[in-house]
Amino acid sequence: MRALRLLGISVVATAIIFGGAIVTGRVPTGTRHSSGLFPMPIAESAPQPTPVITPVPQPTNVVGIRWRTIDLAPAAAAGRICVTDSQHGRTCASYVAGERPADTLSRELAARGLQVESEGGG
Repeated sequence: MRALRLLGISVVATAIIFGGAIVTGRVPTGTRHSSGLFPMPIAESAPQPTPVITPVPQPTNVVGIRWRTIDLAPAAAAGRICVTDSQHGRTCASYVAGERPADTLSRELAARGLQVESEGGG
């Protein structure tokens, strides 16, 4: 009978310790300041290296353009489209009705030895 009583007390004590851990979110870890009930060493994680982001240089003959939807659709009337690039200055191209302004400007840039890096369309 005494053994059952001691077993019951130890079960209750364990339930209190781990029940408190569930409620508080803290589990006894046995750190250097613990009472020694759960001697578990704490593994310190090594500092993670910071990733180095190296920008990829863009070739000097590339012009990046963010197209508008209207630039990619056939034009309703004749017009002119221009782009200004920090390395190559301003480039313009004229288009006629029914022609896509983006195509006209791309051809003009290609005639100058430049490549278009397209983005957008919406």
